[in-house]
Amino acid sequence: MAHVEWFTREYISRNGVCDKVKYFVVLDGDSPSRTGREYKRQLRRAEKNVQEAKTDAARSANNNFRAGRDYMLTVTLSPEGLGELTRRAGSEEPDALLVSMRKEFVNWVRRAKRRMKGADSTLAEGAKAEGLNYMAWVCDLDGKTGELVQPHIHVLVNAEGMQAMAETWKLGFVFGTGRKLYAAHHGDLTDLVEYVMKQSRQIGTEKRYIPSRNLDKPVATAPRPARNPDAPLRLPKGASLICAEERRAGRPQKVRYYRPDKDCFKAGAKGGADDGEARGVDHDHHGPVRASADRGGQRDRAGTPGRGEPELDT
Repeated sequence: MAHVEWFTREYISRNGVCDKVKYFVVLDGDSPSRTGREYKRQLRRAEKNVQEAKTDAARSANNNFRAGRDYMLTVTLSPEGLGELTRRAGSEEPDALLVSMRKEFVNWVRRAKRRMKGADSTLAEGAKAEGLNYMAWVCDLDGKTGELVQPHIHVLVNAEGMQAMAETWKLGFVFGTGRKLYAAHHGDLTDLVEYVMKQSRQIGTEKRYIPSRNLDKPVATAPRPARNPDAPLRLPKGASLICAEERRAGRPQKVRYYRPDKDCFKAGAKGGADDGEARGVDHDHHGPVRASADRGGQRDRAGTPGRGEPELDT
């Protein structure tokens, strides 16, 4: 006979932004051994069902890119570039143009890597050694209306690779080279990722974003049984709430928060910045703010659990 078990799990990014999720697993038949292969398989399947592509992308961005240091570049097509893209695509159909634009991105990355490795490159030696880290969204949608627009590309890129990327785009214009990433509320890049995800669409089995192979995954704790499935998730001591999804009985839960003790980029940490201003991070206000590469944050307060709530779950 099938039965339900609830679990919690935490995902910890290097900028200290963390997600905690609570989800249920429907176990078939008698409860399998907690160390058995079938039990672990059912855990993985249940967790995958409550995840979204934008969630994975946001975690990867928070783990690999830093506000105040790295960049979000946007490249567009000139009239000549659009003509060349159409010629290479062999069609003016939106799907054909989008596929061709993805190919152009791959070629662009190859040119940037050659520029970084070239002996005659004007880039600093540190940039050559660090390599190129990126997450890219090849887009052709208006994020507000969903209407088709001219193909363009948004790229999160590390500081070491920004110059090489900016110098090697051949089909038009590059924006964003003069301003580093800004993310209010402890450097959380989730809103920025959601903003560009709305402009991308999936064709076939391709992902909606293109990550470089050298990106690191955030630390994921082992699933822990939830003591009280209906209780709100508890924040770790010292954590600062960023966002909490509306809680509904019998539904999975997710909260996002900042943990200073897990922030590898903060002052005094290895490779960290000297202060919050240098990091492009706002620590002062107590609600989430939209992250942006090209415009100031928009304050968007989030409620916190009030008094009289049920016992918090871990």
